[in-house]
Amino acid sequence: MARRSAPDRLETPTTRLRLPPKKKVYSTSIAPHVQGQYRRLDGKNGSWTVRRSDVEWTQRLGWADDYADANGDAILSFNQMKAKALELAGVAPTDEEGRPAPVTVMGAVLLYQKYMERDGGGPTNASTLILHLTGTPLSSMVVPLTKKGDFQKWRDGLIAKGLKATTAVRYSNSLASALTLLASDDATITNAHAWKHGLRPTAADRQEAEEAEGEEIRESFILPQETTAAIVRACYAYADEPNLGVLMHVLRESGARQSQVERLKPRDLRDNATDKDSNPVPPFLLMPSSRKGNNHRKRRKTSYHEVPISLGLARVLRALAGTRKKGEPLLAKVYTASDHFRAAIAHLGLDPELTPYCLRYSSMAWHLLEKDEKPLVVAKMHNTSLAQIEQVYSRGLGKPLDKAGARSAMPEISEVVSLPKRA
Repeated sequence: MARRSAPDRLETPTTRLRLPPKKKVYSTSIAPHVQGQYRRLDGKNGSWTVRRSDVEWTQRLGWADDYADANGDAILSFNQMKAKALELAGVAPTDEEGRPAPVTVMGAVLLYQKYMERDGGGPTNASTLILHLTGTPLSSMVVPLTKKGDFQKWRDGLIAKGLKATTAVRYSNSLASALTLLASDDATITNAHAWKHGLRPTAADRQEAEEAEGEEIRESFILPQETTAAIVRACYAYADEPNLGVLMHVLRESGARQSQVERLKPRDLRDNATDKDSNPVPPFLLMPSSRKGNNHRKRRKTSYHEVPISLGLARVLRALAGTRKKGEPLLAKVYTASDHFRAAIAHLGLDPELTPYCLRYSSMAWHLLEKDEKPLVVAKMHNTSLAQIEQVYSRGLGKPLDKAGARSAMPEISEVVSLPKRA
């Protein structure tokens, strides 16, 4: 006869109430890397939380049934807590023989979040996805058993909640990336077609997303260079995030994506280079290629292209490089950059819907209109495709910029470093 395991001290209200109240929580192991946590409160129901130690993630579950009956919602018994904890933590219960449980969809996203943090990517790609996955039937499904229709229902639910097509596409792409990452290390997952086809946007969604991006957003995001210079000054002077100014300064002059700029190393700053005749050349950055598209999926070696910068920006970056250790990023990572960006440009009275991407679009417009460069050259300089330039960005360029913005040289903004911080 199998020996019965000892009862958990958190299993019943009676045993929990025998524990002394304290600031620290009482923990019990639910699954590998998953702990249920109980906080004992004097004279009232305690509280339940779940923690995943491998990704440093915690989530409040509800109240314990210390003095009131459990209802499976706001007040949870011990077993109800365990079930809800496993669901939110993305872990399926182990079988009777104790074999490792297969990973659920939520578990795949949590692992993806850990990977993004370790790899230097933006963890918000996963954290915001978790918000829209929590509480849905898809979150607790085991990945190898999912079907195309499961993902379609979840994606359709995003639209039903009122999210824009562009937002639903972004969350769908993030979920597909999380599942593909998991499948790359798990040979038992052979149903990649389920999420590849289930998360694919419909023709109507694609059309709506293209119209929104190509006409409404990108057209309004193309600004005169005097305006983009004023934006960078505002980010230096007024932003609550101290690293925002130099980040926007680089984005404006390079036209690169934030993900590219944040991968720059001190060695990528070339401010003392010479030509073959030993004559000094203007400063430039060796900008790493994007990790988007087929190049990243095939794990090709990162390529670099030269991006000219002003002497003022070169001086700012050289001062930063002197404070960095070998191998460290040249620029500090700025999370939720769009929020800090909007707070800074509020002082300029600009469109509150603007995001840092307006600096990229405006850079493309300046090279196409002011410098009269060929679309192929502009596409290569901005690490994008010619088709993207022609099919998307050209919509915003169909209407000429105002005369001052289209025919003036890119203003020098090196003096922004001397602007005082807001009191």
